[in-house]
Amino acid sequence: MGERQSKILGGTMLIAGTSIGSAILAMPIMTGLFGFLGTIVIMIACWLFMYWTATLILEAVLQFDDGASFISMARAALGKLGAGVTWCTFLFLFYSLVAAYLRGSGHIMIDALEGITQIELPKYFDILPLLIIFAPFIYFGLSIVDHLNRYLMIGMFLTYGVIIIWLIPLIQPDRLLYVNWSFSLLSFSVVVTSFGYHNIIPTLVTYLERDVKSIKACLFFGSFIPLALYVIWELAILGTLPVNGPHGLAQAFKADQPLARLLRFAVQSDFISALAQGFSIFAIVTSFLGVAQGLFDFLKDGLRAGTSHSMRILAFFLTFLPPVLLILVFESGFIALLEYAGALVAIILGIIPILIVWSLRSKKGKALEYRAPGNRLALALGIVFFAFVVMLVVLKNAGLISFNVDQLI
Repeated sequence: MGERQSKILGGTMLIAGTSIGSAILAMPIMTGLFGFLGTIVIMIACWLFMYWTATLILEAVLQFDDGASFISMARAALGKLGAGVTWCTFLFLFYSLVAAYLRGSGHIMIDALEGITQIELPKYFDILPLLIIFAPFIYFGLSIVDHLNRYLMIGMFLTYGVIIIWLIPLIQPDRLLYVNWSFSLLSFSVVVTSFGYHNIIPTLVTYLERDVKSIKACLFFGSFIPLALYVIWELAILGTLPVNGPHGLAQAFKADQPLARLLRFAVQSDFISALAQGFSIFAIVTSFLGVAQGLFDFLKDGLRAGTSHSMRILAFFLTFLPPVLLILVFESGFIALLEYAGALVAIILGIIPILIVWSLRSKKGKALEYRAPGNRLALALGIVFFAFVVMLVVLKNAGLISFNVDQLI
């Protein structure tokens, strides 16, 4: 394999690895109430929109020198206000995701510990395992986190493969034909979150030395791999688990139950239950390490910590204290926090890149290295789509639209 092909493979895996994370655990619960076939349509639509905005970001990045960030591009294209909105949205997105991982991992680890010890643990305990075991790695930097993450990724893919192989023979075709249109709008935010890799595009442009053809290949194949894995995952899970009943997807959605618990009752196998818990932990921890490291570095840069030990400690506490307070004050569950993150992803990786490109294209006299597909009408329609995702989350949490799952339990 030549150097160029090796870099394309590396870039493709970087995008795929960034996309695949803990949202895969919430997707079957969020999408299963609508049904498998409709969910595939939503997934493909969200994938296409997110891939398109990735090409828009590529167009924008190529108009700046290497090392340009979202903030610097927003400042150049949208002014100080645009840069401020981008900065705040990034920060809220990071905090929402870290909070989601803390809450989600706690449910799974407590479920496993209670199964072993037969002791009911206090509710507040659920945010502690991830903080105690993995948060300290963040302080010591990316090199340690990178090596740890590689082993966790291997574990995630191995457990994913075994679970899929185990569940495929158990699929009941009638469950794949289930549809309930009243839940068709429920899953957009979580699905959009599942295709979020755009923050690494500036790094990818530098890594591939601004080779547009190679970068486009990485963007397409790197985002298509998660799409394929998600479809297979949905096929296996939604074809195996019931929607109705005390251990169905509807009950899990209402009570914010982990997917591993549903599989335990559906398959009646301690082995697959342990695998599902392991996969869930791998998926959450790999996501947690990447996002928390990014947030820690983001705050260190903002505080100009440098080598100052006290400022690094301050950045560390600012990385984890707000997410903990977010959980304690609002008592939000794993799925609800991912919904909030989905709205922020729609803004930061959907609307803001469109506005940046719209502004940059309006400035005459500069030849483009690459122009993404889509005229002003397409850009306007893109804003409408991502605004629609944001409004779904806002209206749902304001109680203006509701999804009655009691009828399914």
